[in-house]
Amino acid sequence: MGIFGIFILALLIAFLFSPYKNRESVMPLLILFLVLFFGGLVGHFWVVPFGPVMWGVSWLPVFFIILIFGLLFSAPPKHRKPFSTKDAELDEATSVGLFIWALLFILAIAAIVGIYHSNINQ
Repeated sequence: MGIFGIFILALLIAFLFSPYKNRESVMPLLILFLVLFFGGLVGHFWVVPFGPVMWGVSWLPVFFIILIFGLLFSAPPKHRKPFSTKDAELDEATSVGLFIWALLFILAIAAIVGIYHSNINQ
């Protein structure tokens, strides 16, 4: 029940803080949802539980982790001077994309290890 609750909470926060609401592509929303979901899952397994427990899950750490990731990823970019070349824009977009994929990979590995360790301890 905990993973389903984290899924619903991440989905709601992703829609609330959705980047690029006017675009046709749903890929930014999907990436934000994955980061929020895996962040919440990692928070569930790796953060010391506090607050009330419902359905066997302490929801405050999960909510705070998802909210922090949501706020960080929904922050508007700083105002920059326009680039003179397309190469600089491409390099910046590539570095941001690599950061997002590396973050998703690290969160997924942490979630898998957390699920594995929680099954061993039971």
